[in-house]
Amino acid sequence: MHAVLVTVDARYEGILRVFLRCLHRHYPAHPLVVVCTIGWTPQMCAAFDREFSFLHWLDASALRFPKGPPMRHDASMDRPIMYARWAAFTSAFDAYDTILYLDVDTLVLAPLDDLLAADGPLAFEEAYPHVDTLIFRDPEDPDLGELLRADGLGDWHWQVANAGVIALPRRCRRIEHLAEADRLARRYAPHLMWGDQSLLNLWLACNGLRAVHDFRFNYQVRLILERRERHVYRYAKILHFNGQHQAMPFLMVLAYAIIRLPWGRRLVPMALRLATRPGLDGIPGYRLRRWLRGQLLRLLE
Repeated sequence: MHAVLVTVDARYEGILRVFLRCLHRHYPAHPLVVVCTIGWTPQMCAAFDREFSFLHWLDASALRFPKGPPMRHDASMDRPIMYARWAAFTSAFDAYDTILYLDVDTLVLAPLDDLLAADGPLAFEEAYPHVDTLIFRDPEDPDLGELLRADGLGDWHWQVANAGVIALPRRCRRIEHLAEADRLARRYAPHLMWGDQSLLNLWLACNGLRAVHDFRFNYQVRLILERRERHVYRYAKILHFNGQHQAMPFLMVLAYAIIRLPWGRRLVPMALRLATRPGLDGIPGYRLRRWLRGQLLRLLE
């Protein structure tokens, strides 16, 4: 038996609803979805259970998993749920063969059986072009260099993985793997740049694993906005609205609404690029677009 794992705090309650609707629409034979939460009330969970019959709830605060610093060591970005994907390594998931972790800001566009059949851990390449800034705060820090050499990583070529889509077969989720992640989180805490994603990349490196170059399974929205890997979009199975752009939740809802239309998937790239153009206030029809944005965001309710 397999499972999909998604982690979410109360901040992204609305986004979770869009994620689940899209998952079930495009992958109707998906496994059970385990929702690992922080800050949710029983009433919030019950509202989802009335619409979705395939959910299993876990309270992350009751589980022990590695925790590290917030992203960029910025207190305003301190969200404990960020590290809850490591709960997949705990005994709470012993009943499942492969855990497919998906960020809540993803839209599943096709069945993902290929990922569930993975022989080993899978994580996919990060699309951000400046990879030197994605794992460590200061890659040239001599103290960091000493730690990496001691762990046999002094000459490791860092091909950065994005942490939004991860396949974890049972054999890579043993207690020693969890203990190693905990050790790395404590040992490298002062140096980690992007929190859980930095920790994932360290863990992969210590196990001799590299990110997979296949954007079909983690097609990050920046590829659309920056017009990169355009030939891959038509084959993408997961669209990932990652990044620090404040409009990302709206862009996700917009894409979901368009994808539901006949031939709508073809329209998504153009719609997202238009929605993120600067200076929309001065363009005729802006008030209409603002009204449309409000209507789309009602999908979160």
